[in-house]
Amino acid sequence: MSIRAFRRLPRTQRRGFIDTITDPLTRRAFEIVFLGPGKVSWQKAALLYGGGISPETLRVWAWKELQRL
Repeated sequence: MSIRAFRRLPRTQRRGFIDTITDPLTRRAFEIVFLGPGKVSWQKAALLYGGGISPETLRVWAWKELQRL
């Protein structure tokens, strides 16, 4: 599933998938990007995530997890 398609899912479906992610760091990234108020840019998500992580890293984590769907 693409990131765009995942964003279009109802919040309950997104939450259900996010709850299945076993890695806590990846789960946190998904919560910031896909469950926050409104659409959060990858740049803003990286700042909220902290630790000097790049926006591209967050995007790749999300893409890899979404390949499980």
